[in-house]
Amino acid sequence: MAYKNTELIKKFNVVRDYIRDFFLYGYKKRGDFEEKSKRTYEEHYRQIRSWLKEYMYTRQSASGKAQMISVDSREVIHNPLYKAFKTRSFTDLDLLLHFFILDILSQKKDISISDMAKELQGRYFDAMKQDEVIRESDKSVQIAERPVRAKLQHYTELGLLTQRIGVRNTQYYSLAPDQTDLSSWFDAISFFSEISPVGVVGSFLLDHKKIRDKRSYVCFKHHYMLYAVESEVAECILEGIHEKKFLEITTKSKRKKISRRCVYPVKLYVSTQNGREYLLFHEVAGSGLHFVRLDKIIECKVKEKCKNEQRQKYEKEYELRKPNLWGVICGREDDMTHVEITMRIKENEEYMIRRLEREKRNGHVERIGKEKYKYVVDTYDAMELMPWIRTFTGRIERVESDNPELGKKFCTDMEKMYAMYLGGDDDAVVS
Repeated sequence: MAYKNTELIKKFNVVRDYIRDFFLYGYKKRGDFEEKSKRTYEEHYRQIRSWLKEYMYTRQSASGKAQMISVDSREVIHNPLYKAFKTRSFTDLDLLLHFFILDILSQKKDISISDMAKELQGRYFDAMKQDEVIRESDKSVQIAERPVRAKLQHYTELGLLTQRIGVRNTQYYSLAPDQTDLSSWFDAISFFSEISPVGVVGSFLLDHKKIRDKRSYVCFKHHYMLYAVESEVAECILEGIHEKKFLEITTKSKRKKISRRCVYPVKLYVSTQNGREYLLFHEVAGSGLHFVRLDKIIECKVKEKCKNEQRQKYEKEYELRKPNLWGVICGREDDMTHVEITMRIKENEEYMIRRLEREKRNGHVERIGKEKYKYVVDTYDAMELMPWIRTFTGRIERVESDNPELGKKFCTDMEKMYAMYLGGDDDAVVS
């Protein structure tokens, strides 16, 4: 009962920023962590190192020593950042109740709350009073029905127990039957754990003794491991979306300003280019739709349910804006930009047509001549298309838009690339 471990944490958001800073940047020195004291920094660094020791590295430079997390996705099959979720702190009583309750239920078909409290007190806690190994503070434990009821109801919600109502509305609990053969789901769980915003659930399932020693053949060329860092926030957002409830989100700006807002969650977006996650929401005290990156959210809480009339208003606005959303900019109707991209695609290159249709998100593709196709779209921020447009370099014949900056940006990028390949001046101009 004297189990204590300084590497355990009570709340994940305490160390989330440290993991993100080490993993994302890798160049921060001790002096760059100005918000916390040296003692706090050392404590959290020690915690993270205890979980990720084999992935932690030190980079020495003239300006000081920087700590970093480095992971080679070619060698790592399972996301190591999930280890941080498996180190949560607990009280002695939580730990005892967990094992004692499951032990009692493994021997009894079902049991009421009052009988469970009596069994716990008589069979375990009273017997512990005679054990000199147990601390004095634990010898005086008196189990009431209230914490037992809360624990049983919580386990029922998790699916570990089943509940039935008996005579006089007495609640009886029993162990839920385990009818799932996890080993047959191994490949699916392995894939889910690495690609889902809440893949940490799959990681916990993979720890099950029935499949722990199996070898996974799921590998990734581009592995977005940062999903793990935002898993707690993503779960809260998904709960709000599923239950049609408001969220209270606390965010931090670049200038370290903390703000708290009540929002209605509309959609969780995940970038296929860089793995970043975004929440599309409608602010209750504001107007219009907005995006926020999940790594800017410090805390997320599920609040009351949204009324049907209000919810329908929010979702209707989203359906109207959705056809013109390309990235994470959601403007007004008068912010719309019209874009037309003419490409040359040969007759035997049907795969390029399929790629255009698959990746275009919105807008449409039309054939305008022999080996010529045009992609037409109206969107809120045409500049967001630029990285995608550049992937068709060599096929693009013309870029037209009512935003002159778009065509100018495209030409400038091509000129710089041309100069780079020639090994000449960056300011060279294509004639």
